[in-house]
Amino acid sequence: MTHCVKPLVGSFGRSPVRPMCLLAVAALALLACAASPQPVAAEPPTRDATPHVPVDSMGDASWTTVPQVGLAGFRPDEAAWRRWLRRPGPLGWPLLGAVLALALLGGRVRRKPGRNSVALLLVVVTLFAVSGALAHRVVLRLLPPPPLLRGAVQRAPHEPPPGHRVVYAWGESTMHGDVWGPFLSIPKVIGWSLRHTLGGAPLSVQNLAEPGTSLTRGYPAQLDPIFKDTARYRPAAVVVYVGHNAYYNLPKRWDDPVAERAHVEAVVQRHLRTLAERAARAEVPVFVALPVANLEGHPPMGPRHGSGVSPSDQRAYEAHLDAAASAATPQAALASLDAALRVSPQHAWASFRRGQRLRALGRDQEARLAFAQAVELDHDRQRALPSHRAAIRQLCESTWLRCVDAEAAVRAWHPWLDDQIFIDIHHPVAAGHVAIGEAFARAIARHAGAPPPRRVDLRHPPAALDPRPATADRLLQTAGWYLVLAHELRGGYPRSKRAALARAAANIAVLRAALPQLPGQGADVAPSVAVLELLAAALRGDAAATRRRWNAIRDSYDWRDARHPLPEPWMRTLVGEILGLDTLGPPPKG
Repeated sequence: MTHCVKPLVGSFGRSPVRPMCLLAVAALALLACAASPQPVAAEPPTRDATPHVPVDSMGDASWTTVPQVGLAGFRPDEAAWRRWLRRPGPLGWPLLGAVLALALLGGRVRRKPGRNSVALLLVVVTLFAVSGALAHRVVLRLLPPPPLLRGAVQRAPHEPPPGHRVVYAWGESTMHGDVWGPFLSIPKVIGWSLRHTLGGAPLSVQNLAEPGTSLTRGYPAQLDPIFKDTARYRPAAVVVYVGHNAYYNLPKRWDDPVAERAHVEAVVQRHLRTLAERAARAEVPVFVALPVANLEGHPPMGPRHGSGVSPSDQRAYEAHLDAAASAATPQAALASLDAALRVSPQHAWASFRRGQRLRALGRDQEARLAFAQAVELDHDRQRALPSHRAAIRQLCESTWLRCVDAEAAVRAWHPWLDDQIFIDIHHPVAAGHVAIGEAFARAIARHAGAPPPRRVDLRHPPAALDPRPATADRLLQTAGWYLVLAHELRGGYPRSKRAALARAAANIAVLRAALPQLPGQGADVAPSVAVLELLAAALRGDAAATRRRWNAIRDSYDWRDARHPLPEPWMRTLVGEILGLDTLGPPPKG
């Protein structure tokens, strides 16, 4: 140990031990830098995000979605040597240079501690630090870029056909078109509405949206090539729809909802500002949607009482809610809900029910305010908050970004943001996709000085925008999502869990009734419907119904059969809690 310390403070002799020790110290310094925190392309989530797969409706039923499994975080898919070079980070290389300079000149300063030696030491340390910074900021930029992203959905821009201009779309599942799959999406509506031409040039649309993503996962790196090489990618515009998954993609859990919201809005604004700056340098117009959600039809899923609400107050609150549910008139129900809010003003459930009663009384403006308050108070934030929309609007007023008000576009078609326009908590029905797509198209046309875009007639949709797919798989996934939600809410607010189970039961009943209308598919779908009924019974805690439904399918069910909905471990655990794991047999292998 003494031999390894001497090169740092003593003279350098001819002993071969000292140069070797110097190299060892340098290696240790490099390892110390490499172990320090470093930037990545984006912050990975601590749990799976909630992307969505397509669903559809049959008749007048409303449907929702089931989460995909295994969506990876946004990390560069780099070669090992490039990751090694990037590892120390922007401060690690200067620190490494400084350590090496001290190691080389420490002995000289000790032998001759004069002013010149100290000055020489400072100069060399500075030069080494600057060279380290340049190595990180310049040399790495000259290296071949890594592939963009690695994940369940990987969409990078591709060079358009000769002469074409392109509208590039980025965002989450609403922009991706998961609800309607390949049949209908916002980018498809944009292209069709603009007649696939802009300024006399052929217009293409590339959809780079990734289900489950959000700006809390990081800046959308797949847009960078578009801004850096406009001659190759020929962007006419970039359209963005994002906002509903921001809280699911946080790198850590937050106990303080106020601090959490402040953090989310700060991260979103930072990445949007970066997007605006890069787009401004490239002179590419960027249109950002003010996201719209089911504010007035979907109850809150995570309401919580404030810290000052005692258990006795909570019981009084529930009694007021029961009185409101059984009230003979909307006025009487409203009085009970007002009493509940006086007991616990931070609980979102009473605010939502109050909005429903105000709407029934024709007090529309008050009702909308009550619904918005319920969304703000809901701790299960699967919807973009009104404050989130306000932050985006503020950025549009001060940066290169241009806002497209998706909420105003949807309300123009249907005045209430409820189950008539959404299939779940934030995915719109076909008319919603059309309304938002047309709003983007109008904004692009105005900016380009092009004629007004075409309007879509949903009564007679064009073949390119057929919004009426109806498949058994989507119907199964619809009911499955509500069961997933009910399972997640088992330890949450009981009324929220009952609401999710009620929606699941209604969807399963419609699906069971629709089996005769699925020629050629009924035999394959029926076992999956039976599994949904089994899970619904288990979530209700109905042991008799769970055992009865399990006995009906136990000889034919394979937990690994992908045709059945949600073949995941939680299913087996849930049913096993009631029937016993031994009843289900050994777990599947592979």
